[in-house]
Amino acid sequence: MRVKILLTVVAITVMFLSCGHEIIPESGKWTGDEISFYVSTDSEKLTRSGSTLEEGASLIVEIPIQSNPYGVIAMTFYRYIDIPIDDGSFSFEDDDIKVDGEFFSETTASGTASAEYHDSYYNYTFKGSITWDALP
Repeated sequence: MRVKILLTVVAITVMFLSCGHEIIPESGKWTGDEISFYVSTDSEKLTRSGSTLEEGASLIVEIPIQSNPYGVIAMTFYRYIDIPIDDGSFSFEDDDIKVDGEFFSETTASGTASAEYHDSYYNYTFKGSITWDALP
């Protein structure tokens, strides 16, 4: 009987922890070594509204570039759009960059970013990727 009760308690605890416990990130500026983003006051999106990031961006990502014949070592991408936070994570992709992030607590986030940018001046496609961590 004790084993059955213990298993029931463990099952209920696992269900509680995996369901319905959404992480709400702290609003404001978040930074890491190669990423910065601004979380809205309602913690529902990355936004430029009220942003204190450089140029009022909602997201800034610097990606080191793989070896190339032109000596380019990094590219910095500024984005100025709202990016929804859904179930404690966000994702953004356009023609140049892809960024995925997850909030693990109100004050910790991590993710990945990759870029592939074709520069018509050099007629060369620059590529790179990172894993990142950020804190408010």
